[in-house]
Amino acid sequence: MSTHDASSLHLLVGEETSQMRLAEDTRKQYRLSLARMVKWFKEKKPEFVNGNELKLPIPPPILQEFFYHAMLKVDSEGNYLDPPEFYSYNNVSAYRNALKDYYREREMSLDHATEIMLKNVMAAYRRRIAEQKAKGKMSHIEGRQPMSSAGFHFTAEQALKQTEDFSLYIMCHCFVILCWNLIARAVTVGNILFDAISWEGDSLTIHIGKMKNDQEGAHAFARHVYANPKDPVVCPVLSLAVLVFTKGYQREGSCAYVFGATGKDRFSSWLTNMLISCKDAILSLGLMIAELGSHSFRKGIATALANNPGGPEAINIWLRAGWSLGPVQSRYIFAGSGGDQFVGRAATGLSTNDPDFAILPPHFDVSNGPVLSVEEWEDILPGYSTFYPDSFRVALPYLLASLAYHRDWLDSNLSSQHPLFSQRVWTCGILQRLKSKVMTGIFYNHTSKMTATGVPPYVVLGNRMTSMETSNKERWDEVLMEIKAVPRSAAKEILEHCQVNGAVPVSGRQIEEMMENMSERLLGKMQDMVHSDEDRCDSRTARSEVEMSTPCRTWTWGGRFHMVPEGFRLPRCNVGTWWNLYWGGRPSEGYHPYRLMRPWDLSVRADRIALSKAKSVIDCLLTVVKDEVTTSDIESMRPRERDYWFVKSFAGLCGIVMGVAGVTSVEALDKKCVGEMSYTTLYDYLRMSRKRKA
Repeated sequence: MSTHDASSLHLLVGEETSQMRLAEDTRKQYRLSLARMVKWFKEKKPEFVNGNELKLPIPPPILQEFFYHAMLKVDSEGNYLDPPEFYSYNNVSAYRNALKDYYREREMSLDHATEIMLKNVMAAYRRRIAEQKAKGKMSHIEGRQPMSSAGFHFTAEQALKQTEDFSLYIMCHCFVILCWNLIARAVTVGNILFDAISWEGDSLTIHIGKMKNDQEGAHAFARHVYANPKDPVVCPVLSLAVLVFTKGYQREGSCAYVFGATGKDRFSSWLTNMLISCKDAILSLGLMIAELGSHSFRKGIATALANNPGGPEAINIWLRAGWSLGPVQSRYIFAGSGGDQFVGRAATGLSTNDPDFAILPPHFDVSNGPVLSVEEWEDILPGYSTFYPDSFRVALPYLLASLAYHRDWLDSNLSSQHPLFSQRVWTCGILQRLKSKVMTGIFYNHTSKMTATGVPPYVVLGNRMTSMETSNKERWDEVLMEIKAVPRSAAKEILEHCQVNGAVPVSGRQIEEMMENMSERLLGKMQDMVHSDEDRCDSRTARSEVEMSTPCRTWTWGGRFHMVPEGFRLPRCNVGTWWNLYWGGRPSEGYHPYRLMRPWDLSVRADRIALSKAKSVIDCLLTVVKDEVTTSDIESMRPRERDYWFVKSFAGLCGIVMGVAGVTSVEALDKKCVGEMSYTTLYDYLRMSRKRKA
């Protein structure tokens, strides 16, 4: 590298580093505040403006006049309201912060008189705002209203029960749950990488590098996120599992953000629309739509935890949220795993007054080795070895265990068209096989040796008291049984020791009891024999349960044979999921590969049209690799072998999508969420491409 190039690089790096002093959102807010200041100065004090720049320094009396103006609301014509109405303290404070940063960027500092003036003006305005609130002229809550626990649960339910645009709602469900559990801003959750997620002990760990109020990463410790098997609607582990296993194929080099390149914006847009559409239900929860936003969840969980009797200490809540503890506390008080674990367990919705607070997550016993081989993981999760980092793969067995544990609940509560039911993890039958191997427990599991963390001592004592109560009840029941058995025991003793002329009298009731006892013994022996035969067969059939799927069948309706039952709806899924269904079908439910499906197998016209589009997309994918592999070759391949050809052919079609959509970079392609693109959307892009060529 030449000296000139090195010098240019140093300047570039130095400039970028200087800009990192503030977050992008903060810089944007400062620019807006300064633009309003410049506008006012142009109208009232033009001598302090040069183009669109302020002339520094500005005398304190002139600045004071501007701040008095900034406090008062105006109408559309710029006139002050009568009677006067005031902006919030934070709104006016933003001008002060923007002004200080403006001086700092120009390597200037505010003089002492200006500092004193700003301090006095803001102190007086704080009292003014308190007075307005006391008189009921201003809301007591500045900014967003805290979301209640009921409101959070309602929001999660809304995302869970949607019947269309599944990729958006699956993402939003997991997004809102992590906002709540991490006590984090939406922008922080949107920037979570797969590299940052792992598993430790009995909880997920999510490493947050920096936050808006922690740009230097001083509070960059791993947050612990716990499962809530008692309430699957808001269980973070289950929600993340559904997101990951429905995410489909990941293009090589695609962004490693859990929620994609535009996750935060998509979530904010969905939340706004949901609140409007559920206005009456939101109001019934005591919440005001105008005062709710993505920041409401951060405020809501912090408020709920701080006001929970016997809950986590406030200082641990602040540390998890990344709030400043002041100059002294920040030097002497540091985050530790114990305090954060307690906060994380409480945030997931478990009651601190219940022994179930120490419940363990669904998990497998891995003392005898991994539950699945790498090849089996590749079969059920595309990109297991190539896309997902090592740290995240540590957490995958627990995500899989959560799916297996909640399988019946998912089947009953999700839409029949949900993408999860079309994924190989569901259709291959592996969840049924693993369900019996899933473990949980309270405090400690003696088989897996997993121990609950983040449990305060009083919960342990409460559990012991409950155990003692249960034990005493069982002993009392035994005593009652012994008391009831006294007459029979006495009668038996009399009969055994009292003989008449050397003979022991036997009653009809005694004969009946002997026959009943003999029948029970014979039946028990027969059952033992049957169970022993079943145990001997288990080892021979365990693997065949997955490899030998349910035989495909046909259904009769409408006077002819069909590949699917009457009323079947064709799933609207992403391209990768359709590729799996096209070649493999849904063997766990007896469905043939979807390539054998014909239009007359579908009773809804929209499904017949969608089937035509879906098959056209497959034809286009095969065209990309037609010189390297044949259709018959792909038909005979194992699932993970077919994955290779899908990734290769799909990468070729991505080039077409980029051309039609006007995308000129990989980053822009990620914003299009290509991995989540449905086959109908890809069909539309391909059709547009053909028209352009014609």
